[in-house]
Formats: sequence, C-alpha cells, structure tokens
Amino acid sequence: MKSAVGSTLLFYLVIIIVGIVGAILIGSNAYSKAYKAKNNIVTEVDKFYNVNEVECFEDVNCTSSINESLNHLGYGLNDANCEDDKLLKKYNLKKEELVYPKNADYRGYCVYKKNVNDNYYYAIITYSYLKAGFLGTLFKTPVYGETRTYYNTKFNSES
Repeated sequence: MKSAVGSTLLFYLVIIIVGIVGAILIGSNAYSKAYKAKNNIVTEVDKFYNVNEVECFEDVNCTSSINESLNHLGYGLNDANCEDDKLLKKYNLKKEELVYPKNADYRGYCVYKKNVNDNYYYAIITYSYLKAGFLGTLFKTPVYGETRTYYNTKFNSES
C-alpha cells in the first residue's frame, strides 16, 4: 500500500512540473511574438521615414506596410484598449498623443507620438496575449518600445 501512495504522489508531481514548463513555454512564445511585432513596427516606421522623409502615420502606405508585416508574423489582437488609464499612466502617455488606431483597421497595437523640444518619437505598445478558443483572451501583457528621435528639419533649418 505504501508504494501505491508514493507512485500516485510521483505521478501528480510529474503532471504539475509538465504543466508549469508548458505554461512557461506558451507564455514565452506569446511574449516573443509581441516583441517581434513591436520590433517590426519600429523597423517599418524608421524605414518609411528614411525613404519618404514624412511622418509614418500620416500616410496610408505606412500603416498598410506595418499591417502586412504583422500578418506575416501572425500577430493580431482585437480587444486591446489603447486609452486605458492604467496603461497610459504606466508609460507616461496621454490620450491626445494617440496616432494609431484612429479608424476601424485595428491590429492590436497602439502608437503614440511624443514631442520633445520640437522633435518627436513614437511610443509603441503591442500585447503579449493568449487566446483559448471559446474562453477568449486569457491574459494580455503590454510590451512597450520607442523609435529613435526624428528631428524636425523645418525647425532646425530656420534657426
């Protein structure tokens, strides 16, 4: 009888360890996808600015290019809130700085334009999330990043 109880305990212990390792792998995969999505957005914004010398989110081609790169990555979340007060406070953002999403084409990321001394940069938030079929989204974790500073050439050339 003693060995039967020990085997059951060992079996439960193995199940718990496998569950914990599986949860860590699933969570790291979700975070990795959100991190790659954030990096893709930063790369597309930088590339668009360097080629066209205009602000990325003033041109439809920029957002469509970003969304296309996110489609290839398999990233997309529909129920994130870019105007959540806790999120804005955590990253020191304001609702009026939001430049994307402004329309119904929401792909699960938020972009804010931050002005610093007549220059600007973009603050980007993507979400690490886990969806489970009929249960919906089980968890969402924001992933924050920034682009480089874009200098206002009109301002710099006048002075």
